[in-house]
Amino acid sequence: MKKYQVLVPKVTFERTATYLRNLKNKSQRTGFYLYKALKNKNIQTLETEDLLELLMQTKQPQIFAESAVKGDGSDWNLMELSILGDCKCFYF
Repeated sequence: MKKYQVLVPKVTFERTATYLRNLKNKSQRTGFYLYKALKNKNIQTLETEDLLELLMQTKQPQIFAESAVKGDGSDWNLMELSILGDCKCFYF
């Protein structure tokens, strides 16, 4: 199994924490993929790291720049796409 490390910029981590607070107080809604990932979770007990991990698990394998991403909530919302775009995964 390959080892990897995910790097999340501080500003992205802080944005994710804000997003989680907004989800907890229901002032924002998730996209469909994260909604499915959260289905059996108690969002009130999640930490920022938990949300990041769940969001990363929603990524779909893609070839090159081919993409059917909408960003309208039917897959991810714009906040989730922004967070995913900032996270970098390094294999070693």
